Order: sequence, then structure tokens, then C-alpha cells
Amino acid sequence: SGLNTAGHELGGTIGIAVLATIAAGSGGAATPISMVSGIGDAFLAISATAAAASIIALIALPSAATILPKLRLAPRIAVH
Repeated sequence: SGLNTAGHELGGTIGIAVLATIAAGSGGAATPISMVSGIGDAFLAISATAAAASIIALIALPSAATILPKLRLAPRIAVH
């Protein structure tokens, strides 16, 4: 649980730092138009990352048809 939480927090922190760097670095001069362009570049980068992660998940994760029959055979446990 602790490792999961730490990974979640670090991932968000690193993600924000990378996106802020992309937004600030691609803008050039500090004009409102360049700031909007930099934010657009950051959104493009994160959408490409999300698309790549979706494709990897579709390939790497097993389908529900594989998992569900195994769950039916598992013993029932009571959750309080």
C-alpha cells in the first residue's frame, strides 16, 4: 500500500514537472500567445503519452474472457 501511494505521488509530481517544462520551454518569449502555444504542446505530449499507454495496456493485459472463468472457480469469501 505504501509503495502504491508513493508511486502515485511521485508519478504525479514528475508528470507535472515534465509538462511544465514542455510548456515553458516551447513558448520562447513570455508573450500570451507563446504561453498558449506552450500549454498546447504540453497537452499534445500528454495525449500522446495516454494513447501510447492505452495501446500498451491493450496488448499487455489479459482479456476479460481469460480472467472471468478463473474468478468463477475461486472460493467465495465473506467481506465484512
